[in-house]
Amino acid sequence: MIIEMRTYTLKPGNIPTFEERFGSALAIREKFSKLAAFWHTEVGPLNQVIHAWPYEDLQERTSKRAEATKLQGWPPNTRVSCSKSPHRNAASAAHSINA
Repeated sequence: MIIEMRTYTLKPGNIPTFEERFGSALAIREKFSKLAAFWHTEVGPLNQVIHAWPYEDLQERTSKRAEATKLQGWPPNTRVSCSKSPHRNAASAAHSINA
């Protein structure tokens, strides 16, 4: 299993807008894979939103993401809230703190 974590750095004050747009599109995305975690920062690096998606392997990640982007409504229009492109990490679940 792998976990993909995506971190978005937002323009100050844009967390509510980002979360609203992401939330309204989430049902479309979850037709293909379930969201494992979603949170935003309140301490440390501020104005960040992080979400995590589990996949069996890299091939599943690639196919699920490709399928999801073919549907209208995903990905949500959150770029207007972002101050820079998302940072992506993928790691084997065997390397997670819970393994």
